Amino acid sequence: MITILYRPEVRSILHTLYPLVLSKHYKEFHFEKDLDKVLKRPKSKIIVLSRYFKEKSKYVKENREVLEKLRQIYEKVIYIDDSDGADSAHFELIDLFDLYYKSQLVRDRSLFFKDMYGQQFFSDYYHEKCNVIDTHPDIRERIEDSNQLEKLRIFWNLGVGSFPMSFRTRRLLERLTPYINFPQYGFLFRPREIPKKRILPSKRNLKKIQARFYAGRRLKSIDYQRQLFIDKIAKNKDNFYTEYIQMGAYYKELEDIAAVLSPFGWGEICFRDFESIIYGAILIKPDMSHLETWPDIYHPNHTYISIDWMGKNFTETCENILENLEEYDKMADNAYTEYFSQLASIDSRIEGFINELNNL
Repeated sequence: MITILYRPEVRSILHTLYPLVLSKHYKEFHFEKDLDKVLKRPKSKIIVLSRYFKEKSKYVKENREVLEKLRQIYEKVIYIDDSDGADSAHFELIDLFDLYYKSQLVRDRSLFFKDMYGQQFFSDYYHEKCNVIDTHPDIRERIEDSNQLEKLRIFWNLGVGSFPMSFRTRRLLERLTPYINFPQYGFLFRPREIPKKRILPSKRNLKKIQARFYAGRRLKSIDYQRQLFIDKIAKNKDNFYTEYIQMGAYYKELEDIAAVLSPFGWGEICFRDFESIIYGAILIKPDMSHLETWPDIYHPNHTYISIDWMGKNFTETCENILENLEEYDKMADNAYTEYFSQLASIDSRIEGFINELNNL
């Protein structure tokens, strides 16, 4: 038995822990959201904390005290970090974990020995290259002990789980989550029905690029990329759809749009990456070669069109896509096949996860 102490949030319910609940290995896990219960009435020798320290990173002393108490009770303490971004991590706590799973990681682990402005590799990039300054800078501090890097593992990203989910259902879940224990209801929330027949991008009626995203609600260093592309789109509006629409209309549009532009948000991976692939559109995205994740749908010029982080040749690239859609039909098909073939192996990944914890 493996105890999972989780933070009751929609991300946990629909993505991080959802595959475990539906897995044939469900009985291997005991889910709990009450810290006092796992401290006073332990039901296993292994405990996994999922998303537990989100929004608590400033309380280092208190967090360490919690972990020290858990270590006195459990033989192994593991963390699942499903936060956005490949670089942000709780390195201030990593010495107290036996393993540290993350939804995505930077391939170049040496970057963890450098402080990161804005908590992310890409925000640090824009800070240094474009002198972007945040009003209240948020710094991901470097890791001090190189041995701690050996604890890092790849978990699954937000492309796994009950997906895609309607806005109304997500809102309902947000209200229910704090009050109802997760295993009792998480599996009831099924994703929207995915179209059984996909239309090739070149045969679609909307031969434009969907770019319905916003900027201005995050740190400047995080939002800089989005604003950069918004400014470039403003000079060539005819090729893009940019205004806000209701979620139902958004999904309907995905069935008939040729391509989707998906810049980074709080992190590199976004829901619209997988939404575009599920609905058969061409994915256009800033280069992802720095990132390691699973499912890995980010193979440049095979499953998505990689664009420069500074938007070099952005307009020309978009025009070329729309003028030569037939050349990109195969790419949309590659992405769809790659995504679902990887999802089919989720049970084996869960088995590997269980085995690794049990054999620590």
